[in-house]
Amino acid sequence: ATPKRDARRAARPLQREESDQKAVQAPAAQAVAAVVADKPPKAITLPELTCAIARAFQRRSGATELSRQELAAELSGTCGPEELLKGLRKLDEDNKVFLSGDLVFLI
Repeated sequence: ATPKRDARRAARPLQREESDQKAVQAPAAQAVAAVVADKPPKAITLPELTCAIARAFQRRSGATELSRQELAAELSGTCGPEELLKGLRKLDEDNKVFLSGDLVFLI
């Protein structure tokens, strides 16, 4: 270190200042809070639902089947249960997914 730098460090003593705890929520906590508050989810289009379902399968390390409960948990805050079921049935008709009981298979 140069003498000039040492002089600046000596002139400015370091002090620790305490502050109150900040009330910050992570995005996941905000999504859970919205679900708990029973806010109706926004309407979602079929292409948006298709992309959300594809991302859910990708997040599960390329899984080829998920239960409806796992899929609903992955898509919580994206769409409601009725909208998810309606979208899954439409995707089943279009041969994008295969519904078998409680399981959703990616085709």
